[in-house]
Amino acid sequence: MAAYSEKAEKATDLQLSDAHFHLGFVLDLVDFAADVQRARSLVFAASVTPGEYRDTKRALSRSFNFTQTNLGPANQDAKEALRCALNSSQAKAEATIGAAKGALRRAAAPSQQAAYFPFIKLAVGLHPWWVSADEGCLAEELRAFDSALPETRYVGEVGLDFSKRRIATRNAQLCAFRHIANACAKDGGKVLSIHCVKAYDDVLSILDNSGCFVSCVCIFHWFSGSFPQLAQAVDAGCFFSVSAHMLETKRGREYAKAIPLRKLLLETDAPAVIDPEREHPSVLYSYDQMRLQLVETLKRLARIRGIGESELAVIVQQNAFEVFC
Repeated sequence: MAAYSEKAEKATDLQLSDAHFHLGFVLDLVDFAADVQRARSLVFAASVTPGEYRDTKRALSRSFNFTQTNLGPANQDAKEALRCALNSSQAKAEATIGAAKGALRRAAAPSQQAAYFPFIKLAVGLHPWWVSADEGCLAEELRAFDSALPETRYVGEVGLDFSKRRIATRNAQLCAFRHIANACAKDGGKVLSIHCVKAYDDVLSILDNSGCFVSCVCIFHWFSGSFPQLAQAVDAGCFFSVSAHMLETKRGREYAKAIPLRKLLLETDAPAVIDPEREHPSVLYSYDQMRLQLVETLKRLARIRGIGESELAVIVQQNAFEVFC
C-alpha cells in the first residue's frame, strides 16, 4: 500500500467514478451529463437493449450541443423544452423541440464540435432480463447489437440470470451471451460489464472459450457467486464493481474484502427502477445523488478493508482510469 500513500493525502477532493450506471433511466439527462462533465467523473453508462443504447446516444448528442450554447437565465424556457424533448415520445419530442428551436437559435449557434461527453462511457448491452425467448425477436436484437458494437468500446449490461424468475429464457440467454462474447472477443479491446445470477460456471466458461479473458476487460457487476468462482474470475484478470447493495449482506462484504485492491471498482447500479414492464422507466436522479451513493459505498468499503478512505479513493479511481481510459 505504500505506493499510494503520498497521493492519499490529496484524495479528499477526488471525484469518484461509477462503473455501472443506467443513464438511459435518468429523466433530467441535460443537467446530469453536464454535471458529470464538470466534475470529470467517469461513468460507465450501461444499456439494457441496443435500442436503449441508440436512444441514449441521440439524447446525449442533443444534450451536448445544448450545453455548448451557454444559455443564460433568460433562456430557461428553451432549456425546459429541450429537456422535455429528450425524455418523451417522438411525436411529443418534435413538438417540444419545435417550441424550443427559436430560443435556442437566439441563444447561440449550435456547436460544430462532435457531440461527445468524454467522461461518459456509453455501452451497448442486452440485459438477460430483456432477452426474448422468441427466436425472431432475439435474432433482431442480436443484429441490432452487432450493428452498434463497432461504435463503442463499452459493452453492458450483458450476461446470464438463471434465478427462478428468469430461468424460462435460459436457452435464449445462453445463445445471446455466447454471441455477444464471441463478437467482443473477435473485435478485441472491449470493456464488458457482466450481470450474473446463479450462472457463474456458464458465464466463466463462455468468457474463457470465446477469448474475452484475453482480448477484453471483464467486470463482474455485483458479484454473487462462490469463493471458488471468485478466485477463478480473479485469476482470469477480471475486475469487480461493488455497490452499497452488495455490502448489505455478510457474503457480499466477505467478497468485497477478498477482491484484490487492484481489481476493485465502485458502482451505484442506479437509478434503481429497472422494470421490463415499464416502457419509459425514467426517474429524477442527479449527479449529486450518484456522488453521495459512491461516497457512502467507499466509506463502508474502507471500513471493511481496514484502509483509509482517501487511500482507497485513490486506488479505485486509478483502477477506473486503467479500465475506462
